[in-house]
Amino acid sequence: MKFLNNSEVINVPSLTQEQADALSLETAKLYQSIFALEPWNEVGLSNSGEILSLSQVSDNFTPFYYVQDVANRIKEVIQNPQNIFIASISNQAYPINQDLLSKVTPVSTEFPESLSGLQLNEKEVFVTGFIWATQKPTEEILQIKGGFCEPCAREYVSLNNLQENAIFIEELGVARYFQRGNIGRQLKNLIQQELDQRQQTVFTNTSTSSGAYKLFTEMGAKVIAGPGVNGRDGYVLFKKQY
Repeated sequence: MKFLNNSEVINVPSLTQEQADALSLETAKLYQSIFALEPWNEVGLSNSGEILSLSQVSDNFTPFYYVQDVANRIKEVIQNPQNIFIASISNQAYPINQDLLSKVTPVSTEFPESLSGLQLNEKEVFVTGFIWATQKPTEEILQIKGGFCEPCAREYVSLNNLQENAIFIEELGVARYFQRGNIGRQLKNLIQQELDQRQQTVFTNTSTSSGAYKLFTEMGAKVIAGPGVNGRDGYVLFKKQY
């Protein structure tokens, strides 16, 4: 577990239950805020372009849920030592809902208009960016994230001498308020260090129009499927092999 606080890297071997709950929830709020924006727009609009409230999201979008449901997913990542979770934190509060309001009408108590704050190292801090990765079966990544058929995935693993399990970079995001800084690159550098230590094949998929596309290219990852992977326009599957 690593935190980036004003360019200082803080290693935290474990979190208390209360800290894990708070970190997961604040990260989930930021996650939902980021993915309501371009080029994603997947949280705030229905297939017909209708503006949705967050209470409607889980009924209209398979990948997106209530904020608390997202927080529960993040908490599972945090609690598994095989996974990687890195958060950028700041003592500076900011309006996390600012970008979201133009896309989604928040429901009272479901998406608070201000952060409650997170207590770490006896300081009040706020999540400003995140990146996390999970360990998964390699064939499962190729099938679910890359659209490979089962025999194709098995053949690809064999031909490329891949390990049974690989790392999949799930999510990367920085609050709009902080995106002109260096947080994204610093998060990328930290996860690069973690990946170099593990020496496992790494996968991720992202939109060709996102800033993450350039970051993964800089990490030495190559596109192996897409664009349009799994029918999602502009999406590709990256692979970096050690």
